[in-house]
Amino acid sequence: MSKQKKLVIKVNYENTGKTSEEQFSPEHSEEWDFKKIAIALLLSILIIIGFYYTLFNNPTLPKREEVSSGSNDQARTVSSLESKVNQEIKVEKPVKQVAALTRENIIASEKEKSIKASRTEENNTLLEPVKKLSDFVARSQLSYLVKNREPQGQLVSPVVIGKNKAIKIYYFTEIKNMSGHTVFHIWNYNGKQIFKKAINVKGPRWRAATYKTIDSALLGNWQVRLLDDKENQLDLINFEVIQE
Repeated sequence: MSKQKKLVIKVNYENTGKTSEEQFSPEHSEEWDFKKIAIALLLSILIIIGFYYTLFNNPTLPKREEVSSGSNDQARTVSSLESKVNQEIKVEKPVKQVAALTRENIIASEKEKSIKASRTEENNTLLEPVKKLSDFVARSQLSYLVKNREPQGQLVSPVVIGKNKAIKIYYFTEIKNMSGHTVFHIWNYNGKQIFKKAINVKGPRWRAATYKTIDSALLGNWQVRLLDDKENQLDLINFEVIQE
């Protein structure tokens, strides 16, 4: 058999105190380039400033001064119109109030004239008399005349009569739901009873009237009352008679 020959290759390493594995192990290092970062940021800022400058200095867009001046003119116009309207309203309101007061005064004076003119035996009007109706009284009033069992006109307090004249004052009542009962008309003069009339109720609705003739000698406070058969008060009217 032939002898095998061995080939041996020798490599000389520098004597660094490290093994071959340590010498050939890769090393990774990271370093920040602050100059490049600063330049990039500066360029970005310049681009943004240039964009806004171009946008706001675009000739196709209206200038701020023109817009603001236009809005100021519009504001001045609106404010001037509002001031004119306010002045017109301030001027018109008192005129309307004065006109309303004038109409009210005219109406009041006309009413007073009509009241004075109508102070006769057939129509005496001033204030409503004090009255109180019960559930058994459908109507009650003072009148200068009763015709066909119905009152003609209504007298209210104070009743005015002329000097040396006399008038008839009727006390009219319509009574309901008291059929078969007896009621009374009572006339009082200055707190004293001077007349009493019994009335027999003969139907579900019964009309009755009494009257007194009053002249200038009977001026003062009068009262008419309606009482049932147990002297319960069903109606009351107070009135005053004065001289013209």
